[in-house]
Amino acid sequence: MEALADLARVYFLHMVGSSGIQPCVDWAADRLVHDQDGGDADIAVLAMAKDADEALPLIEGILARYGMEVPPRDERTVWAARQEIVRTARALISKDIPFLEGVRKLVALGNAIPREKNDADFDLFVGIASEFDHIPGIAQRPLCAEPWLRQCDEEVRKAQEWYADQIAAACARLIGRFSQEPWATALRKPG
Repeated sequence: MEALADLARVYFLHMVGSSGIQPCVDWAADRLVHDQDGGDADIAVLAMAKDADEALPLIEGILARYGMEVPPRDERTVWAARQEIVRTARALISKDIPFLEGVRKLVALGNAIPREKNDADFDLFVGIASEFDHIPGIAQRPLCAEPWLRQCDEEVRKAQEWYADQIAAACARLIGRFSQEPWATALRKPG
């Protein structure tokens, strides 16, 4: 069952746009290599999937067959985004994600869910992301001069220190808000 939870996790990361489909294909290949496919032909076919169009119906079938809840298509992105909000907020509190990357990710995830335009739980992150939109992200850093990066890093360090209490409180609210939903307590269908 732990292996299926891993598949469900990478599937939902894909659905929210945080990951490509390859981790799902790799999951299936790993099951085959370790002879843990249980004779399920869909796992074997998933291991050879070339793209998301091939992989998604297989993943959904595997999850449903083994009792994992698969939300209706129109709800999947929202469901996955809400799960990722909880994970990202926890990572930001524990400093397992770089400060500005976590802030920017929460802004993007907040835009992936239906919510009020001025949602107090997200406003702090939107403000910080806007204030520091000149700071290069991780992918852009190799393109920047070292003196500029040092200056940017110092700005981010000061901001992280300045906003620490507010970030912790906002993250705690997001965790409380989105970990109380039915999808957060269990992925299994009742029964």
